[in-house]
Amino acid sequence: MVHPTTTRGPAPTGARRAHPWEIHAPQWVEGKTPVVDGKYIDLKTGDLKEATSNWRLGPPAVNCAIYAISTGIRVAQNQMTFPVDKVLWRLINAVHKYDVEVDSLTATPYTVRLILRHDFSMEEWKAFLIEVTPVFLGA
Repeated sequence: MVHPTTTRGPAPTGARRAHPWEIHAPQWVEGKTPVVDGKYIDLKTGDLKEATSNWRLGPPAVNCAIYAISTGIRVAQNQMTFPVDKVLWRLINAVHKYDVEVDSLTATPYTVRLILRHDFSMEEWKAFLIEVTPVFLGA
């Protein structure tokens, strides 16, 4: 099912989609104001300003955070331009493949929090993230 705010069709000018499931997610500045044509409205002053490099993706992008808890804590966070069901599918497949225990999983249309109870070495953690990264990159 496609989320109602998901945009389909041609990508915005200058943008390329790497995968047919990829969605367009507008850019936002840290003050949670959308960036349009490289500019945003400063909510404190009302001025129209040029967007700097301090921006992030806004809805309908999915903010995904993966935590590994045990003797050490490892954290990875990314904003993905894919519907939440595709993100969850990829994450759960990686959990199954690496045979790790899920401590908790929370998902909303725009947020996924996955907490794993596993003592990853740095090499294992990187391999796990590479396994889930293609959904971020459109593979």
